[in-house]
Amino acid sequence: VFKIEGSSNLYGGNFHLGFRDDENVYHSNLHECIFELGNLIQPELTICDGTLALEGNGPTTNPGTTWVKKLNICIGGTDRFEVDNATCQVMGIPVDLVEHLPKTDVSLAPGSLPLTCEEPFKRPVRRTEPFGNIYHHSSMWMCTRCQMTMTRMNRKIA
Repeated sequence: VFKIEGSSNLYGGNFHLGFRDDENVYHSNLHECIFELGNLIQPELTICDGTLALEGNGPTTNPGTTWVKKLNICIGGTDRFEVDNATCQVMGIPVDLVEHLPKTDVSLAPGSLPLTCEEPFKRPVRRTEPFGNIYHHSSMWMCTRCQMTMTRMNRKIA
C-alpha cells in the first residue's frame, strides 16, 4: 500500500476519513476517502518537497521499517494528480499500486531535468508488533497519523 502525499495531505487533521455516497452508503476505505476529498478540494498549487524522503513504512515509530533517502528534488504543479504521478516516477512506484491515484501523463516545464528513478524505493513492511499483551499492525485502513497514535498509545500501555 502506498500513500503519495499531494492528494492525501489534503485531509488535514480535522476530517473523519469517511463519507456517504448518493445512496447514503457510508464508506471508510482510506483510498476512496483520499480520492473523494481530492475531488472536493482543488488546490491552486501542489508542491512535493523531496529533499529528504522516507521509504518503507513512512514516519511510523516502528524501528527498522523506515529509511531516509536524500533526493534533493522538488516537484510542483497545478494538478495534484500529475504531481503525484511524477512523484511515483521518481520513487519507482507503479501508479497502479496507489489505489487513490488515477494515472495521468506528466508534463515537464522547459529546462526541467527528466524524472528518473535511480533505485526504486523499498516497499512497506507488513508486520505485527507486540506491545505487552497488545499487537499493533500497519493497516491500509488507517492513515499514518492514526498508526503513529496507536503505536505511541500501545507503548505507554505496555
